[in-house]
Amino acid sequence: MEDKFKEILDGLPEKRQRSRLAPYREFIDELRRRGLTYRDIVRILGEKCQLNVASSTVIRFVHARSQANRKLPKIRTAQGAAPAEVSTSVTNGTKMDETETRQVRPSTDEIQQRIAALKLRPAQAQTSSKPFRYDPSEPLRLPTKAVKNRSAE
Repeated sequence: MEDKFKEILDGLPEKRQRSRLAPYREFIDELRRRGLTYRDIVRILGEKCQLNVASSTVIRFVHARSQANRKLPKIRTAQGAAPAEVSTSVTNGTKMDETETRQVRPSTDEIQQRIAALKLRPAQAQTSSKPFRYDPSEPLRLPTKAVKNRSAE
């Protein structure tokens, strides 16, 4: 990066965190993992951290962070497969590969081959039914097998 741009970046002050709860993010996440309610978390933050917030503030903070985590794009390796992330099992605390927790996604090449095979398949012949016929003397009805059999007689 050019020296001019580095000087500009060094001269800018650090951006202030937008939420008062941001420094307590990991603490709040751990409390939620342990099953504490939002009211319990507010009580603990007030007693132990001298931070007075409403339970709705904690709810919005946790909810906004969970939505932001869902929107993050998955990082792919050079082979086109997702990297094997390690996650902790909620039940027994053991570590397991991502492949154990969900199905393995097919590679991009495999998907392209499937699409090409589908395009090469002949189109299925569609059976043509009788065209709609309007008779003002009869009420409108949905076609059923019984009506088709009766009309063929």
